Amino acid sequence: MPKPDERTLDISAARAFTLIEALIAVALLSAMTLLGMPMYRDVTARGHRVLVINALHEHLSVMAWQADGVVWGNAALPHATRSGTPAGNEVAKARMSDAMASSGPLHGLYRFNRTRNRDGTTYIRATPIYGGAMQDDACGAYELGSNGVQRNVGTGGTYLPYPRQQACWRGHR
Repeated sequence: MPKPDERTLDISAARAFTLIEALIAVALLSAMTLLGMPMYRDVTARGHRVLVINALHEHLSVMAWQADGVVWGNAALPHATRSGTPAGNEVAKARMSDAMASSGPLHGLYRFNRTRNRDGTTYIRATPIYGGAMQDDACGAYELGSNGVQRNVGTGGTYLPYPRQQACWRGHR
C-alpha cells in the first residue's frame, strides 16, 4: 500500500457533524432561546415602567413650576380642553407634548392624560396604548397625583391592590 503524500488530504481524518450532533445543537439553541426571550421581555418591560414613572414625575414637576409662575423654556403643557364630567369634576384631557411621549422611548407605548378633582388635586395618568408593547402589562395604567399619591389602574378602571401597586412603582411587577 502506497504511503500517502503529506500534501494530500486524508479523507478518514476529515470529520463533520453527524445528524445526531446537529440535532443536539439545534435543541440546545432552541432551549436557550425559549429561556432567554421571556427574560429579555421582562427586562424591557421593567425599563418601560421606569421610563413612564420618570415621565410622570417630570410632567408633574413642570406643572408645579408653571403654577408657581416659573417659565421653563418651551416646556409649557399642551393646550387642554376642559369639560365637566357627570360628577362635576373638571377634566383636562391633554397629551404630553414633550419629546419623551411624542418621539422618545415611550412613543407608541403610553397615552398621557391629566385630570383635576374638585379639591384641586391634579392627576396625570399614563395608559398603555392598545396594540403597543405594554398593552398587557400587569401594572396597567400609572397615575400620579399632585399630592404625591401613586396608583395603578387595572382593567375595568379598578385600582390594583396596594402591595402590587408598590411593586409596580418600584419598577417590578
